[in-house]
Amino acid sequence: MAIIILLVLIILAIADVNSNNEISSNSYSGCPENEKQALLVFKEGLIDDANRLASWDPHHHPDCCIWFGVVCGNMTGHILSLNLSFPPLDDIVDIDSYLMSMLKGKINPCLSNLKHLRYLDLSNNAFEGLLPYQLGNLSNLESLNLRGEDKFNEAGLLYVENLQWLSGLSLLKHLDLSLVDLSRASNWLQLVNTRLPSLEELHLSNCFLQLGRPLLNVNLSTLAVLDLSYNFFTNQMNLGWVSKLNSLVVLNLAGSDISSAIFNISTLNELYLSWNDLEGKLPRAVGKLCNLRFESLAFASCQLSGQLTDQLEHFKNLKELSLNDNSIFGPIPTSLGKLANLEKVEIYNNLLEGVVSEKHFANHTKLRFFEGSDNSLVLRANPYWLNAIIGTRVLSLANNLLSGEIPDCWFKSYD
Repeated sequence: MAIIILLVLIILAIADVNSNNEISSNSYSGCPENEKQALLVFKEGLIDDANRLASWDPHHHPDCCIWFGVVCGNMTGHILSLNLSFPPLDDIVDIDSYLMSMLKGKINPCLSNLKHLRYLDLSNNAFEGLLPYQLGNLSNLESLNLRGEDKFNEAGLLYVENLQWLSGLSLLKHLDLSLVDLSRASNWLQLVNTRLPSLEELHLSNCFLQLGRPLLNVNLSTLAVLDLSYNFFTNQMNLGWVSKLNSLVVLNLAGSDISSAIFNISTLNELYLSWNDLEGKLPRAVGKLCNLRFESLAFASCQLSGQLTDQLEHFKNLKELSLNDNSIFGPIPTSLGKLANLEKVEIYNNLLEGVVSEKHFANHTKLRFFEGSDNSLVLRANPYWLNAIIGTRVLSLANNLLSGEIPDCWFKSYD
C-alpha cells in the first residue's frame, strides 16, 4: 500500500512539473502582433499635434501593452482597454494647447481586430467621418464611449448610416454616442431595446435623434442612466416608454419637449428638464414629482412662473437645484435653508424679490455655489459672517437691489 501511495505522489510531482513548464512557456510575452499592428494602422489615420501617442513606437517600445492608453491582460497580453479620452476644458488650461491636444481624423475599422477589447473610450476628441460599423465585431465590449467634444466642435462631425452594428455588442453596459449624428438611424430605439439587454447607461445627447414609432414593450430592465438631452423631439407622445424604466436613477431630457409622464418614475434621484416648454406654475411642476429622494433637479429655461414655496423643503437629499431663466417671483423662502445637503443653487434671471439673510444659508455647510443675480433681492446679513463663506464658495447677487459699502474684511481674505 505504501508503494502505491509513493507511486501516486511521484506521478503527481511529475505532472506538477509539466504543468509549471507549460505555464512558463505560455506566460506573458507582450501584446499579440496583430493587435499591435491594428493600433499602428489606427494611429496612421490620426492627427496628433500634441504627440500624445509618442509612446506608440514599435522600435523603442516593442510591447504595445506599455503604450499610452492601452491596458492588456496580465497572462495573455491581449488588449482589454483602449482609453484615449481627453479631459473636459477647465479654467486653468490654455485654450490653444487644449485644442492642439485633441486627437483628430477618422476612426479606422482596424480597431475591430482588438477582439478581446472590453473598454473603448475615444471621447472628447475631434474625430470625424463615418463611424465604422465593424466596431460591432467587438463582441466582448462592455463600455463604448465615442462622445464628441462640444465646447469648440459642432455636433455631427462623426455620423452613422445606421446602428445595426450594435446587435453584435450584447454585453454592452455603457454606451455614449453623444454629439454623433444619428439622424439616419431611425430604428435606434428598437435596436437598443432588443439588442442590448445588459445596458446600464445610455448617453445620446445632441444626436439629431428621431423618436420613430412608439416603444410598446420595454426590455431595458437594467438601465439606470438615460441622457437624451438636446435632441428637441417633435413627437413628445413617443416618450411615454421612459416612464416604464423601473431601474432609472438619472434622467436627462433637457431640450426635448418632454411630456408629463416622466414625473411618475419613483426610482429617480436626478432629473434634468431644462430648456423645455413646461409653461406653468412652479408648484404644479414640483408637485408632480412623486419621489422626494432627488439629489439634483434642473428646471432652467422652462417658462415657469409662480413662487418658490415650502414644498422644496421636502427634498431633504437635494444637492443641486437649477431654476434659472424663468419667471419665478416673490421671496426666497427661508425653508430653503433647511436643505442641509445643498451644494449648488442657480436661481438667477428670475423675478425674485425680498430679503436674503443669514437664515437662507445657516444650515448650508456644504453649499459651494449660489447664483442669484438678475433679480430684485436685498442682501441683509452680517458682513463678517458673509466673509466666512465667501472664502470657499461662490455667492453671486449681481444686478440686485444691493447698497452700502463693501466691508474691508471681504478683501483681506484674498491678501
